[in-house]
Amino acid sequence: MDARINIASAPPLPTQPTTSNATQPSLVGPVIFLFTCFIIGFVFFAVMVSLRPRPLYSITTHGDYEFPMMTMTTEPKIKYYVKSPDEFDKKYPNDTPAREHVENQIVGAYLKFARKRCNYEEKQHLLRPDFPTPICDRLVNVTIQS
Repeated sequence: MDARINIASAPPLPTQPTTSNATQPSLVGPVIFLFTCFIIGFVFFAVMVSLRPRPLYSITTHGDYEFPMMTMTTEPKIKYYVKSPDEFDKKYPNDTPAREHVENQIVGAYLKFARKRCNYEEKQHLLRPDFPTPICDRLVNVTIQS
């Protein structure tokens, strides 16, 4: 008897399942798509924010709003800040309905700002009775006069 093994008659060896890239779904495409959507959304948001019209006045001084002005239609006078007094007077001339309208907006913005600030002052005044409340005092005068 021959001790050689006949390979053709031997049972087949069990095969391991093969993993090929052709049968596995690739995540590269969806990741690139989501990244592209994120970039486009970010750029769109940045453009929309920069195109938003900015008001010509502010209740507080910051950035370009550095020129102080006073309301003419209310007592007591409310201080607000503008980018350019000439541009503001040109767009909203004194003694016109447009100026009165914008000053009413300024008064509304001031009252909103003052109420928030007054809440803070009142809380601090409860903790420290010597804490001054100038905004609250002024707010009382503005609401009584209005």
